[in-house]
Amino acid sequence: MRKNQILFFSAIALVLTACGGGGSGGSNTISDNADTSYTGNRTLATINASNAGNFVELIETYAELEDSPALRNPQPATQSAQGQQTLLTTLTRMALRKNIANRTVNLTQNCPKGGSFQSTGEVDDTTRTGTVTLQFNACDGLEGDEAIYNGRSVVTIRQYNFDLDEPVDQTTAFHALIRTDRAGVRTTLTGQIRESALVANRMITVTTKRSKLHASVTYNNLSYQHLVDLMSTIDEVESSYMMSGTIYDGEHGKAELLTIEDFKNGAYEVELKSNNSVTVEKVNTGNVNPTTRESIYSISVYDAEGSRIFYSVDD
Repeated sequence: MRKNQILFFSAIALVLTACGGGGSGGSNTISDNADTSYTGNRTLATINASNAGNFVELIETYAELEDSPALRNPQPATQSAQGQQTLLTTLTRMALRKNIANRTVNLTQNCPKGGSFQSTGEVDDTTRTGTVTLQFNACDGLEGDEAIYNGRSVVTIRQYNFDLDEPVDQTTAFHALIRTDRAGVRTTLTGQIRESALVANRMITVTTKRSKLHASVTYNNLSYQHLVDLMSTIDEVESSYMMSGTIYDGEHGKAELLTIEDFKNGAYEVELKSNNSVTVEKVNTGNVNPTTRESIYSISVYDAEGSRIFYSVDD
């Protein structure tokens, strides 16, 4: 089961990375689609040695998806990826630029290994704000991902910054977007991410993000699901990050998450409150992976008495 859970969280990361971890909106209001589609355990979890790893995986999955220098290890391998844009932002820009004169977006493109996706919507030809719907039809090889995508995602741009040439107030909604990989792991994502950025001197200084997402996976007649309702604030100037909210493990229940020590250079300390309270610490071990040359981190979970109930090394 542990192996399948790792496959699950890896699949979620790939879905969000390939289809855009970013969306936005100034309001905290967010769709309830994720909440209504979640059918897992909603009771307060009792976090112990046997299930602490599930909650650690959830924290790691959503923290690593933040496109922020605060979460990147300062190593050459990761520095080279900093300029990459999320797919949805790229697709939206393409639609905006190709249809800038007539306000109506209607663009169909083939995917690298078969299938297609269609962009439709209405966009203001002056402000570049509007809504674009992306319909994936057996889209294979999306952004180099060895998987097939089906389903719908909707991007709403509320503000576009022409100096940065990108949206700075945007919502990305997932309507049962399905990713099926070559091994047959089927991941379904429902919900939305709202993101807004403060800009000063032609650079983003602070980004706020609200994520409410339900994710489920089926593989070899096994199934697993989770729900997250998270608020995050990224200080791009100080390279620090804070996250708070509620995370639901489909089997074990829910826990409230609060950042104690900001996420910075890959390390952090958070508290999980449920039937009991535990502290999750991720620290730099000072060692380096000889192959990737990236820093090696350890993750520990401590109970209220300070006893360690979980330990892993993330290399």
